[in-house]
Amino acid sequence: MKFCKLILITLLLICITGLACYADRLYIWTDDKGETHVSQNAPPPNAVLKDIMDYKSHTRKPEQKTKPKRTPVVTTKTTGVTGNNLKPDSLSGEKTCILYASAGKVSVTVWDYDSVGNRQGVIFRGRLEKGERQGISSYTGIIVFSYQPYGDSKSYGDNRETCEKGNTINVP
Repeated sequence: MKFCKLILITLLLICITGLACYADRLYIWTDDKGETHVSQNAPPPNAVLKDIMDYKSHTRKPEQKTKPKRTPVVTTKTTGVTGNNLKPDSLSGEKTCILYASAGKVSVTVWDYDSVGNRQGVIFRGRLEKGERQGISSYTGIIVFSYQPYGDSKSYGDNRETCEKGNTINVP
């Protein structure tokens, strides 16, 4: 009989430890038949209350991913002017430039860059043939571009350039 009580107490402690992860209050009580119960709910009126355990649960809050604060920038679009005969005066505005594929066929992605040094919205994504030019309008006048030569597995990124008055930017 003492061995059974020892097993019962051990099981009771295991249950209390297991339930402790889920509740802030535990009730230990005995019913009319003499059985001991552990629950999160208050015992019925005819039960004998043995103990109440109050505690604060130690649940971990999930880490919140925070994005760095960025200055709001209006996402601009390309001028849509492409071709080999593109001239700086084809673009209107102070913060414009021309991408020029000088070495061969390349895939290019261009972002606006804010005054703090953060990438903003994509303003151009596409493929340029060798000798092809692409007009770009920037909101900030500073762009960052990455490029990948056709057939090459490497991408070359974070190339920072000014984009003003229709200047030409060579994309190797």
